[in-house]
Amino acid sequence: MASTLTNEELIEKLKEIKQDVIKLEDEISLNDKLSMDIRRCLHWVIKTGNLKTSHDFFTKVFEMKVIRHEEFNDGCEAKCNGDYSRPWSKTMIGYGSEKTNFALELTYNYGIKGYRRGNDLRFIGLNITKQGMQNAQELGYTIKQCDDTKIFYDIIGPDDIKYRCRICDKLPKEPFW
Repeated sequence: MASTLTNEELIEKLKEIKQDVIKLEDEISLNDKLSMDIRRCLHWVIKTGNLKTSHDFFTKVFEMKVIRHEEFNDGCEAKCNGDYSRPWSKTMIGYGSEKTNFALELTYNYGIKGYRRGNDLRFIGLNITKQGMQNAQELGYTIKQCDDTKIFYDIIGPDDIKYRCRICDKLPKEPFW
């Protein structure tokens, strides 16, 4: 014998089905958007000599979140974090899912305390809030004004990497520029 639903129960079931359909449509829309732009840069690799210092810098100054963290026992076959045959870790840090947001990959080779700065990267451009600027100062990082507009500032972060910062009241959806 089939069970019958009250009008209220039927309405609730229909609402649940509608929410499921909306979620599926959103996923399809997101997949369509991502597949349309095959040129999207996913992340930059930053070799760090002190993972804790870098973590604090990115979370407190730029309001980033750890997306994922992985530990490895052997050296990286791709050699993107150096020619080291030792344990290392990879921490993806950014503003949201790697599917839709740019991220930074912090690689840490255990036992390596730092790296000689090369000429391959001039700066990383990021938006920053006034609170982030204050946090950078409190953490002891030097802030240098770039021009007379008082909009652009440079912060030399961990491992001597320069961050060209644009002041904003609220971080945009994609704070990297």
